[in-house]
Amino acid sequence: MNYQHQLPAVPENSVVTTWQQPAPLPPQATNPACFVSRLAGELLLSRTDNMNLRHASTQLQRDVGCWRQEYDRLLVEYWKVLEHNATLLGQVSRLKEQLRVTRSKRGNNRARRDDGSVSMPVSTGSSDSDAANDPVAGGSDQ
Repeated sequence: MNYQHQLPAVPENSVVTTWQQPAPLPPQATNPACFVSRLAGELLLSRTDNMNLRHASTQLQRDVGCWRQEYDRLLVEYWKVLEHNATLLGQVSRLKEQLRVTRSKRGNNRARRDDGSVSMPVSTGSSDSDAANDPVAGGSDQ
């Protein structure tokens, strides 16, 4: 905004002993029609700014709603992926344990062969060993 009366600049350490009178106004600034016209222009500008701000606010509120929905959707997806990863990590741990046990058994069999004894597979007869899950019984060499 443009103010009619500009205050004089005063140095920080100075002492003001008298008040300065404002500079005389130019003749067109004292004309009431000019003042009303300028005031109407500022009011129109203010209303336009206000309408623009309302429009921006409405648009931002819509955007917030859309972003909130997207965030919620992604959060659900994130938890699904997290649970799936936990399941896969459990499977990897079990497979590593099976591999360790299998290598340990093979190492024991090799040690027996090195001793000159013949190694024969020994059936334990337990119901928890599944041929499909056992890499040795399933025939998969690694």
